[in-house]
Amino acid sequence: MDYGIYLSWYVAMYFWIKAQGWIFGIIGYYIGRSIFENFLRIVFKMEVLLPADEVFFLEDHRQSGNIIAFQKVEKFETEKFRRGLLVKSFQFPRMKSKVVKFLGRVFFKQISEAEILRNINRCMVVKTGVHNE
Repeated sequence: MDYGIYLSWYVAMYFWIKAQGWIFGIIGYYIGRSIFENFLRIVFKMEVLLPADEVFFLEDHRQSGNIIAFQKVEKFETEKFRRGLLVKSFQFPRMKSKVVKFLGRVFFKQISEAEILRNINRCMVVKTGVHNE
């Protein structure tokens, strides 16, 4: 588990507040964290997840999130839908990223369009032979 690494962020905040006082300590900690996150975004193309998103990636047996979608259609053109979805998703930077864990935190890391196209069959699974009775 990454609790030790995740806890280190709060330990750093505690010591920074202890050394600088409440007002300057909290302001300095958040400025330092913001500089660090901007460094990761510029150099490594990694963007931090918001806490509401990060909670789904906690490594705890009590934390689980399932996203289930169901849509019933009579006829469906799979390849046309896949191409349209790819074209639309390439327009949004957040859709061209994968989730990585670094220093106990979860980040979006931008990936290239070529890497997306290489892994497209893992991302967009097509089930054939499914019939409703």
